[in-house]
Amino acid sequence: GYSSSLVLFWRGLLSFTLIVTAAMLAGQSVFPKNLHLQVLRLTNSGVGLMLAFQAYKGLTASTVAMVSRLDIPVAVLIGFATGRRLADFRVRLSVVAVAVVLSIIYFSGTIHEDATSLLMAIVAVCMTSVSYLLIKQSTSSENNFSIVNTTNIGCIAIGGIGIVFQQGSAFPGLQHAWLFLLASCSQLALNYTSAVVYRQKEVERAQRPYLLGS
Repeated sequence: GYSSSLVLFWRGLLSFTLIVTAAMLAGQSVFPKNLHLQVLRLTNSGVGLMLAFQAYKGLTASTVAMVSRLDIPVAVLIGFATGRRLADFRVRLSVVAVAVVLSIIYFSGTIHEDATSLLMAIVAVCMTSVSYLLIKQSTSSENNFSIVNTTNIGCIAIGGIGIVFQQGSAFPGLQHAWLFLLASCSQLALNYTSAVVYRQKEVERAQRPYLLGS
């Protein structure tokens, strides 16, 4: 029953607290060196996650997970569109994957899925793929704590704006605090691991382990 804005805000705030504490213990800074790139990242990440959370309200979790796995094909296609990748088997396979998932919108009435939520999920995954590329670019100038913290700030900012406009409750129930903390720890572990792997691997290779999750 919680709004997407509230979930996004508290997940980001708790993750922010955890990463700042970890950075202090490690003696590293959480402040970005390339401010313009990180502002772009936090805006993109915040809006993308907001759309993903909102999509869950109209779709089954399995559908959202399936659509979310377009992140690798979309990242490959973005690389091809920007001239960073030549046309190869992975590009052709990515086109097929995107076309198959987009066909779900056509059949949404038959399978009783909300077309608007499907569209939100697809836009969210496109923004997520852009976020991967921005993270990869950030690894050349930022430390892991700074990279993770940018996503947290994006969640706090976009979630906070949503709470203000919706004029709803800004606090979850105490009985659900453990769930928000668990989600925050999961986000922190995922983002920190991604930052480590992205320093050594291409975007699609770095994302392959997450296919097992879905």
